[in-house]
Amino acid sequence: ILNPGMTVLDVGANEGLYTLFSARRVGPAGRVVAFEPSSRERNKLEHNVARNRLGNVTVVPCAVGSREGTAALQIASGVHSGHNTLGALVHDDAPAVGVEHVSVERLDTLIERLGVATIDVIKIDVEGAEMHVLEGARRTLAAHRPILMVEANDEALQAQGASTAALLAFLRNELDYGIFVFSATTGGVEPMHEGSSASANIVAVPSERRG
Repeated sequence: ILNPGMTVLDVGANEGLYTLFSARRVGPAGRVVAFEPSSRERNKLEHNVARNRLGNVTVVPCAVGSREGTAALQIASGVHSGHNTLGALVHDDAPAVGVEHVSVERLDTLIERLGVATIDVIKIDVEGAEMHVLEGARRTLAAHRPILMVEANDEALQAQGASTAALLAFLRNELDYGIFVFSATTGGVEPMHEGSSASANIVAVPSERRG
């Protein structure tokens, strides 16, 4: 999907695995905007961006949600740093080691302030706050119609007042996106059929681009 010149948003960038991969794919003419609220993970992200000499990455130090404000980010133990969450930690082997109060902004507001002119792909992995991110990005999604890759962890979503079913319904009915899942057999992406289960991550494609 990623080609030179594209713009990618990495919402919940953590240490930068997807940020670095995307930055290489879109090249100098492209752009990656990486959002990471945890100062511990953001320091590693910025180190990895600098070490790879990536001049096309912008790191934004905030959480992304449905409304502006501040929130308490639960910081998971270091070996489980990917489980930091604005909700409750749902993994028994990932205890909290602290709380960091972080700023929260809507993606619609951030995109306007950062002057992002086009958006091709958005990856969202925010440990249960995925619905909040989408709700705060309605204008952005309507204007740019990017492809989305979204984590769909039902337990984490329920800890923040949502669910996988609600997430899929919102994408389909409110945003007019088609849902694709990762095949447990091939690892490839395939349409989600009626009655089948969502994979741990889903891909959502604007209905007008599915052909």
